[in-house]
Amino acid sequence: MEALHERRLADRLDLEWRHLTHHDPSVRVANSWGLLDHPIEDLDEVLVATGHGLDRPTSTRAAAGAPDDMLLQVVTLAAIDQLAARIVLQRVLPGLRHRARQWCVGTRRSSDDVLGDLVAVAWTLIRTYDVEARMGYVAANLIRDSAHYAFVAPRRRLSSGERATDPAELDDALPDRSTSSGELLLLLASARQDGVADEHIDLLAELMSVDGSTEIVARRHQVSSRMIRYRRRAAIAAIRTFLAATDEEPVAA
Repeated sequence: MEALHERRLADRLDLEWRHLTHHDPSVRVANSWGLLDHPIEDLDEVLVATGHGLDRPTSTRAAAGAPDDMLLQVVTLAAIDQLAARIVLQRVLPGLRHRARQWCVGTRRSSDDVLGDLVAVAWTLIRTYDVEARMGYVAANLIRDSAHYAFVAPRRRLSSGERATDPAELDDALPDRSTSSGELLLLLASARQDGVADEHIDLLAELMSVDGSTEIVARRHQVSSRMIRYRRRAAIAAIRTFLAATDEEPVAA
């Protein structure tokens, strides 16, 4: 049988979800959120409640016509909970696949290769989604933004001769979710794809979601602010190493 790591990304994500949705510890965590009006038996119930097109009965609250509200609640949790982020990723995956098929036309890249770019960006966007400013059309926003930061923004930067965002901007106080935050999201997504440890990317993404407050992140993880600052320095060092390696690579003509 083909090894899991050799499967297409789309197949790996589907297989991962099939295992995860019935994973008892994950189901217990999801039940602790209290999102539905009854105990859930698997994660597909939460996924359907967010608007995913599975042929399953929805909960009372989902049937009341608020799948986007449910998705907003899950993406709010995603800032601090990887399981919630994985549910949101599964929710937007059909849209990401569609965009991947569109973007690979006229290129030598496979749709699965393009999907890898989109998923890497989408994960960071999910962990840093601005739930206060963007309360509606959550899935559409995430899919559109993922395509923008994965494909449109890099082309614009190359055509204008801009350099990638300096990771020093991540230090001390991260910028708010404005123009520069888009560059930081792209930087983190690219670094994740290149092998920078998830713990570094997730920490910096979480700091972005709280405007750089080490105190808030420390309280969430029940550690000292000093420990978060130490981890942040290590994460920034990893990003700088990634950028240095990128700068040394020859630019294709």
